[in-house]
Order: sequence, then C-alpha cells, then structure tokens
Amino acid sequence: WIETELQSDSEQLYAPRDSREYVMTKLLADLDFAIENLPVSSTPYRVNKWTALAVKSNICLFEGTFRKYHDLKIEGNDWKHYLTLSYKAAEDIMLNGPYSLHSTGNPSKDYMELFISEATDNKEYILAVNYDEGLGVLHNATWYGTGASSGRVGVTKKIVDSYLMKDGSRLTDKAGWETMQF
Repeated sequence: WIETELQSDSEQLYAPRDSREYVMTKLLADLDFAIENLPVSSTPYRVNKWTALAVKSNICLFEGTFRKYHDLKIEGNDWKHYLTLSYKAAEDIMLNGPYSLHSTGNPSKDYMELFISEATDNKEYILAVNYDEGLGVLHNATWYGTGASSGRVGVTKKIVDSYLMKDGSRLTDKAGWETMQF
C-alpha cells in the first residue's frame, strides 16, 4: 500500500507486498472517508456518497466470499466481518438512499424499458455513463447484436438458467429443468 507519489528511484518500488488484511484496512478507510465527505445528492453521472457505499458493499462482498470459499485464515478480520460490512453498506443504500427499482407500472415491460430508455432513470442508477455522440462518449454495444452474428446473439444455457422466471421463481427449482428445451 503506497500513499505517496513514487519516483523511478523510490525505494518503495522494491518493498515487499503488504498483507491482504492491511490493504483491506487501508482501502476501507479510504472508502469510509469518501462516504463521509462526498455529497449526498444523487446524480447518475457523478460519484457521491451512495456510489462509495455501493463500491464498499461490492468490495466487501468479494473479500468476504473469497475468504470464506478459499478457507483463508488471515490474522485480523474473518470473512464474516467483510460480509457484514457489505450487508450494512447495501442496507444503508436501500434504507436511506434515493434509489428504487425502475417501474413503469407494467412489470412485464420494466426490464426492457430500463435498458432501452434514452433518458436516465435517477431512481434506478447509482452511477451511469452518459453516452453522447456530441460529447464523443460512445460505445459499441450495437455491434454485438448486429455484427458477425447478424443479430442472432448466442447465450449459453447457464446464462438463461440464471434469470428468474416471470413469477420470480428460479427455473432451476422446477423438476426436470436440466433437460428442458427452449
């Protein structure tokens, strides 16, 4: 963990690696500072308190599950500590943040409408990219659907199986799901 600007002859360039716990402690201290000092107002194209909380939740979720499922025994905090921090950060966003799930009043179209709308839905997005040809901020997402596949986008059965069904249930909970044809 380096907190100062390095030069090409800095001795810290050859320093040994810091412990995982030390790096996580420093990282979380930086995120907590950001959470306390960033604006509370929510604009989809600017980093704010809620963005920092989302990053903290994501990092702690990764660290907690990594430590748990790799059975890491590191001096310091255990996996439960990081999953608790993840939960608390996400809970803060859900209970106190200005966000809600996108809803047009038509649940069968909400998911599609969220991704085809040209307007930014401030209630759903915590941080968005403002793709704007006039600003020169572009993407190449349309090529995926119209490129070499000629619009026949192929996804694996595993991806299809990961989506919830219309009633909110999981396909994998249905008897015989492994052999169902689509």
